[in-house]
Order: sequence, then C-alpha cells, then structure tokens
Amino acid sequence: MENNRGLTLIEVLLALFIFAIAALICSKYFFIISRSSIINTINQEIGAVAKNKMEEIKTGYVYIGDEKHHLLDLEEIANFKEQSYNINIFIEPLHDYENIVCVNLVVGDEKRNISYNLIRYINLLKIMGVEK
Repeated sequence: MENNRGLTLIEVLLALFIFAIAALICSKYFFIISRSSIINTINQEIGAVAKNKMEEIKTGYVYIGDEKHHLLDLEEIANFKEQSYNINIFIEPLHDYENIVCVNLVVGDEKRNISYNLIRYINLLKIMGVEK
C-alpha cells in the first residue's frame, strides 16, 4: 500500500468552509467595533461643542457665526449651524421664579442622527450684573 501524505479534496474544502465561517463571524464583530468607535468619537465631539456653547450661554452671550448676541435678545428658540452641527437653543422662563430661565441646548449631527442635550437653569440677575 502506498503512503499518502497529502490532503484529500474533501479535507481541503472542509477546512476552507470552516475558515470562511470563522472569517464571516469575526468580520461582523470588527464592523460593530469600528462603528461603535466612530459613534463614540462623534459623541465626544458633539459633547465638547455643546459644553462650550453652554459656557458661552452662561456668560450671557451667544456667538452665532461671527455675531455676538445677548441671551436676553434671543427669542425663545434659536436655530443655527456651527462646525457642521445643528444647534438649537430653547429658552423658557420659569413661571414660579421671576429671574430664572431654563435653557435647553441641543446639538445634533443630521448625517448620523446623533444629538447631545444639555439643560441649565440660569439666573438672569447674574447675567445682567445685578446681585440681590
């Protein structure tokens, strides 16, 4: 009897099939990991833009483009774009408190359908420089 040292066609095909299944499973996980990494990076960018814009608002001024607007001069809703993100500022006075407003800041990315929301209560007397 001859000593066969090679692999049969069935063994080679079976090995290729197992390798293809393993590669398919791993590729799905690599895709999920890379997508979540991209989403986390975008969330960090949007969060940084929102926090910087909220710090501007807390000083009493909002920069829209190159123009400086006082918070009290804005209407209840301000919509604009900054760094390719949509920024919406909703200002709502609190009825129980005379000089406090609720500022809701929403920064969104339309392409990826991701948004970041910050809410702060701001004392208008501090913005105007009046202390009680």
